[in-house]
Amino acid sequence: MAFLAAQRLVEKIDSAYVSGPDSPLWPELKRILPRATFKFFADRIRYQDIEAQAPSRAIAKPTWADLRLIFEADMARRVERYRQGELKDILAPRTEKHYKEIMDCFEEFLQNENTLLTDIRPDVVEKYRAERRKKLASNGGSVPGHIAVLHIVFRFAVDREIMPKNPINLKNETKPGENPKSPARPLAADELQSLRASG
Repeated sequence: MAFLAAQRLVEKIDSAYVSGPDSPLWPELKRILPRATFKFFADRIRYQDIEAQAPSRAIAKPTWADLRLIFEADMARRVERYRQGELKDILAPRTEKHYKEIMDCFEEFLQNENTLLTDIRPDVVEKYRAERRKKLASNGGSVPGHIAVLHIVFRFAVDREIMPKNPINLKNETKPGENPKSPARPLAADELQSLRASG
């Protein structure tokens, strides 16, 4: 059993090394390898730890672009866990794609990816909600679905102390699919898990 685990770890290191510094396996390897061992491989491949580069509130003003970079790196890590057959802290590729589509919509609304996170307040979310309601009314899209995903993204930022407060309070929100006038697709199991964890 220990031999199989060791063999699997070697395969992951080999795969990450071949894929280069952008491999989503590096964050996982950082957690499971001894620090000196991880540093040995990371230095040689010139891996840059995105999360370690997360802006500190003391020295920088984090932007939407900063948050998106870090959140997408975390999603890539969770998708890799899903592909490796893990059962916890995973994300299906279709959910990753769905989250990115919603982040694209919000970024288009902001009109500036360098919008400060401190400027994304509840009133900004309300304006986004109104805009999406107009755009989605004709095709039966789900505004609550958009808001639920953004809540997850902002909760991630709050948990990592790069955003002071989540501008979305889910207690005041309609759950995706509740409003028959704006039907939504059912949430996948991993999306429900993320939503529960962020609540």
